[in-house]
Amino acid sequence: MSRIVFLGLIALVLLCVLCPYCRAPAIQQDIWTRTSADLMAAGFDDSVVSVSGRDVTLTGTVPSEEVRDRIGDLAASVWGVRTVDNRLQIAAPTAGPAPAAAMPGRLELIKEGPKLILRGSVPSEDARRELVGRAESVWGEGNVVDELTVDPSLGVMPGWVGGVIDALHLRRGDLTVTLEDQSAILEGGVLSELTEERILSTAAAVMPGFDIVDRIDVREPENDYERLQADLDSRLRGKVVEFGSDSAELTANGRAVLDEVVAAMNAAPGRVQVSGHTDSQASQEHNLPLSERRAESVRDYLVSEGIDADRIVTIGFGETRSIATNQTAEGRQRNRRTEFHVLEEN
Repeated sequence: MSRIVFLGLIALVLLCVLCPYCRAPAIQQDIWTRTSADLMAAGFDDSVVSVSGRDVTLTGTVPSEEVRDRIGDLAASVWGVRTVDNRLQIAAPTAGPAPAAAMPGRLELIKEGPKLILRGSVPSEDARRELVGRAESVWGEGNVVDELTVDPSLGVMPGWVGGVIDALHLRRGDLTVTLEDQSAILEGGVLSELTEERILSTAAAVMPGFDIVDRIDVREPENDYERLQADLDSRLRGKVVEFGSDSAELTANGRAVLDEVVAAMNAAPGRVQVSGHTDSQASQEHNLPLSERRAESVRDYLVSEGIDADRIVTIGFGETRSIATNQTAEGRQRNRRTEFHVLEEN
């Protein structure tokens, strides 16, 4: 056998040996994606899954042995899975989530257009400066009105108040949040029940265990911009723009939902911002471009159905604008969404 032929055979053998290892990361990601999707579809929490090569490990806590076995069976049924190491533990009964720290006094956060008014009492001058500084970093220095007073007899201000300030900035329309003891009273006017639901869901995520008092009213739209927004919200309430798992490809159900958007935009003028959002399961380096690609897929479909491209603006936020907790399967499902906001022209 010639030296060249011998060396060629050695190279071929090495290629055959190394090829599976080169494909291992792709195989591992594919198994994780499909296993997670099957668990989510069955209503289970997919954070219990970890994958090494073709081997699946299940860790965490579940409410019963029946759920433990069911999750194990689902994982084992996924094509390509070699072994399942089911380490799920049965959780002891709990009294429910620990409540967020109570407010030491009364604090009002009032959103009026682009401005945020801070009104009420805080325990110290340092707490006042910290709260105002947090608000100015999000809203802009000229958009925060400080009407706070200092009462040294109050207890420590909970750190989650900053999260309420951030969440208010993400919402449109005027809204007041009053924090006192273990309650949060939400007041204001919104254009749709969908917006109301998102506000309440965000409040529950930011203040777990707090008593959320809903005094939000759904008001009638007053102009073309508001009428289009109300129509979009009405058509999309309870619906999800679906994509393929870990992809920006629209499913048939996703296209059917977008047909509702086409109908609304054909019925009224206005420019629409399409925003993509994800849960926090993967890294933000992965989630941000995925959310951007999904928003762009929505735009491409709307344009293909006759909507002028100039009427559509896209943006991706990745995991940064959650409206629910990422600690449960239901919460993560709500965070994986596409929103449509009509742009109010100056």
